[in-house]
Amino acid sequence: MPRSDQNSNFNIRNELNRFPTYTYSASIIAGEIRTEWTTENLNHISGYNLDEITKLGGWIHVILKEDIGIFGERIGEIMKGLPGIIEYRIRTKSGQTKWLRDYSTPLKDEKGNVVKILGTSFDISADKK
Repeated sequence: MPRSDQNSNFNIRNELNRFPTYTYSASIIAGEIRTEWTTENLNHISGYNLDEITKLGGWIHVILKEDIGIFGERIGEIMKGLPGIIEYRIRTKSGQTKWLRDYSTPLKDEKGNVVKILGTSFDISADKK
């Protein structure tokens, strides 16, 4: 018996939680990036869930100030439709500093406008020590 798309997506997200990474999807609405969903590992890696990050004012408030510039440059590349990789640091809810390697791919609509971002971030803190 075939699975419904909803059940299939749920199972894929559960399987992705086995890796030291979190996966996410975000929409771009009126120039603003709004995360739609993440796998549970966002909480394991950062200590925050998506609602908490939204209440903080977005992911930018978790990134170390020293790395906001390179993060902003990457957002500019995404808005131009360029897939890519970036490494940056975050401050977790418990106060730890962690390194992430983020792979992101922008998706475009039929007019060529970037409307969505799909990505995955790996905790590479152990590699940076």
